[in-house]
Amino acid sequence: MPNTMKTIDLYKYRVHFLTGGLLALVAVLIVFNLAEKENSKTAVYSVKTFETGNGWGYSVLLNNREIIHQDLIPAISSNTSFAKKTDALKTADFVVEKLRGQKLPYLTKDDLKALKIHLPEL
Repeated sequence: MPNTMKTIDLYKYRVHFLTGGLLALVAVLIVFNLAEKENSKTAVYSVKTFETGNGWGYSVLLNNREIIHQDLIPAISSNTSFAKKTDALKTADFVVEKLRGQKLPYLTKDDLKALKIHLPEL
């Protein structure tokens, strides 16, 4: 009989240990989830345009810190700046939307055409 009591006590200990561990894991996951949501709420993107030597470029800022500096039109083979300030701004806004959607901020030539960005003849 005494051996059976030790087995029952050990079983109860394991159940309490596993239950406590699971509750701790759930609590940690909830905290990480809330922290991630808070970070996404505090992420403030902004854009600014600037003149280059031969046109326009843009910067994307996250919480007032520059994360992208683009002085050339991306996704094309020539080293050319945007012809118009509005083209740089439209492209920067598109990049920000990708970032907000948690997508990579790369652009394709088709993206630029869809935005109706003036592209140089290649």
